[in-house]
Amino acid sequence: MSIASEITRINTNIAAAYSAASDKGAAMPQAQNSAYLAATINSISGGSSTAAGKDINLYDYNGTLLHSYTFAEAAALKVLPPQPIHSGLTAQGWNCPLNQIKSYAHNGRPLNVGSVYTTSDGSTRLYLFVAKGTRIPSLQIHMTLGANQTVTVDWGDGSTGTVSNPGSIAAEVYAEKTNYTEAAADTILCVRLIGGSFILGYNGTASLFGTGYEPGLIKAELGSNCTGLLPYAFYGSNLNEVVISPGITSLPDHAFFMCYDLKAVILPKSVSEIGAYALGSCYHLALISFSAYITDIATYALNGCNSLMTVVLPEGLMTAITNNTFRGCKNLQSIRIPYQIAGIYAGAFMNCTKLYEVDLTEFEDPSSLPGLANTNAFSGTLTTLRFKVANQEMQAAFAAATNWSAYAGQFTTG
Repeated sequence: MSIASEITRINTNIAAAYSAASDKGAAMPQAQNSAYLAATINSISGGSSTAAGKDINLYDYNGTLLHSYTFAEAAALKVLPPQPIHSGLTAQGWNCPLNQIKSYAHNGRPLNVGSVYTTSDGSTRLYLFVAKGTRIPSLQIHMTLGANQTVTVDWGDGSTGTVSNPGSIAAEVYAEKTNYTEAAADTILCVRLIGGSFILGYNGTASLFGTGYEPGLIKAELGSNCTGLLPYAFYGSNLNEVVISPGITSLPDHAFFMCYDLKAVILPKSVSEIGAYALGSCYHLALISFSAYITDIATYALNGCNSLMTVVLPEGLMTAITNNTFRGCKNLQSIRIPYQIAGIYAGAFMNCTKLYEVDLTEFEDPSSLPGLANTNAFSGTLTTLRFKVANQEMQAAFAAATNWSAYAGQFTTG
């Protein structure tokens, strides 16, 4: 067999493997060659989704592990791999640039990097599950619509409507549909909000569907026309997946509170703040990828996220771990505290019943320890919890510091 024939045979087999992987729901890379075949197969649903990976991990928006590197492998990267292709979405890059990834790798700091997208047409899409034999009696979509803006609503059944704000300032409006027909089979409706500029949610007190009927929202893709969220925007929904596009600058209070089925959240670089309870009680949230532009994670922000096993906090602008931020994350096992954190506050890791290691090795100056506001920050954790520090000098400094001294026997050098 000639070399050319052998190359053709190999390429044919690779193409067949990608076709088979695609049929099983794999995330397809832009470059479908041998280099990305293993990661593509791993991305098949039921495979290594939200897997722990190695030191530096690259995840898709739904928590699928795409690429995983040791520190040495990441430090040697020349370019980042291409993002997967998803129908209807346009890739917006990774939420951490290559130079920063390499910096983390050189300094031995773990990192979870996420793939960011927006909708290809700029619309915002809400996917609703409707079971066979049922009918949506009334569907309301609430938003704060910008001045002199109009949004067209494609209701997913072939009908459309519009909602407008002709005024000179932003105003609360809603679109409503009441004449859906009974579903002849299990159906997923894609409701699209097209055009305009709006903040999604209902008056900051209830979900975007208002106080009436709340359908089975299973996926949301926030397009460029959605410039923000109100508190409680997705409160209590059945959301499994969310695409948070650039332009969203914060997750407000209770934004995804009690979204029990939400599995992963990838934050674009535009998001700087996570509000109180914003991801609280998201019981199945196994992955959150922060960017380095996070300045504040508020009290109870990730309270009760029982599927989080590890959390990678970014090096950057955030200076404190606030009250009860990770309280009740019952499967959280380890966390590394970045050097810029100046304070850890009351209840921050209370009742994290499987927490066995807090990595404090980034602190190397005995005169600049992170403050521990209350010894209950680590109440209810394992009695075998260890605080890993850089050296014996730092061990002595922590063991003598205010409130840290309560854990004097639990420090160990890394």
